[in-house]
Amino acid sequence: QEQMTARRQLMLCAQFLKHIDADSPLRFLIAEVEAPATIMGAIYLARLYGVDHRLDISPLFETPDAIERGGRFIERLLEEEEFVEYIRKRGRLCVQCGFSDSGRFMGQIAADLGIERLHILVSRALAAKDIRNIEVVVFNTHGESMGRGGHSGNFDARFDHLMTPWARARFRRDGVRLNAESSFQGGDGFMHFQTPELAEATMRAVFRWSRQTPERAENDRYYNDINFSWDMYRAIKGWQEQLFDNPNYQSALAAFAPNLLPSTGSRKTRRQSGASTIDAARSLRAIPHNAILQQLAAPANVVGGMGSAA
Repeated sequence: QEQMTARRQLMLCAQFLKHIDADSPLRFLIAEVEAPATIMGAIYLARLYGVDHRLDISPLFETPDAIERGGRFIERLLEEEEFVEYIRKRGRLCVQCGFSDSGRFMGQIAADLGIERLHILVSRALAAKDIRNIEVVVFNTHGESMGRGGHSGNFDARFDHLMTPWARARFRRDGVRLNAESSFQGGDGFMHFQTPELAEATMRAVFRWSRQTPERAENDRYYNDINFSWDMYRAIKGWQEQLFDNPNYQSALAAFAPNLLPSTGSRKTRRQSGASTIDAARSLRAIPHNAILQQLAAPANVVGGMGSAA
């Protein structure tokens, strides 16, 4: 049913490889992916336009449904011989996990727990198929604020938050090579690089973390008692879903966000001024949704639900 976008983007990839750089791989992100057939269709089109040898197709898991079903999604893809042949040929499997929209819909704590679980399930799925001679690239996209998956601690804490020691240890135990990627976004992110001294200190912190060998926490109740951790996840997620449906919450977002914040980024009507009072939490993009809560000193999507879950 695809008429234009995917074909046009793959034609563009072909032009990149032809005229600009024939050696560097291209990352082809597919957002809001719902069915493994979408990935197979992208592989087909990549072959059709002769770019499959340099193209890494990367599904994005960001909505609550996508995060919860992501493990099964990867398992289903690995049942396709054509897909396994494709990732073996490329030497890597690329996935992207998003903290912004997931934190908006299910709260940051539940999003963190769900994304960590997805990391572990990807490693488990590859090990179950005995696919170990490839690299798994996991790009965790987030913002600098805690409402978008950021962390207020030092760099070790920041990176452990995005790719937990438990998940890294799982990849190591399964014998699957992990390439954990992250980003420094927006004006706040660039602050870490505003002087040569800061930039060097930032990069040293990144490399120091990347050289660590994480160990599994043997006596951690959260990991040892699945019922406990699952109850905690469901309780926080349920609290956030109730908040999301609260008409007073919708009204507060719709009243304050378009009037207190400067316009942000692309698709401004969608991101901010287009918010409707009826469904503001969904019509607002993650950046103004999170920003207005911080301006009101009400970080509901960061810590909300933890007390009742406890």
